[in-house]
Amino acid sequence: MQKEIITMTKKESERLIIVNNLINKVINGTEASKQLDLSLRQVKRLKAKVILLEAKGIIHGNRGRESNRTVNYEIEKVPQKRHISKPARFSSVS
Repeated sequence: MQKEIITMTKKESERLIIVNNLINKVINGTEASKQLDLSLRQVKRLKAKVILLEAKGIIHGNRGRESNRTVNYEIEKVPQKRHISKPARFSSVS
């Protein structure tokens, strides 16, 4: 089985250490929530994600994905036709 290289920030690696301590029952949930400055509910979710995905559970899910706001530059280069409407003609009402 090939090992995958995971890049983490310093903050994420510190989170992983704290969550692993929580999993190994070195600390309890309230202590972990204080150390991570998160609510107990968020710590439980983080713990479950680390149990399921290991170190990948700490990393944000959108990392490495292309932004949904990116612009296709091929389309952007083509000038768009501007529709200039003629002024409306007013008919006299009798």
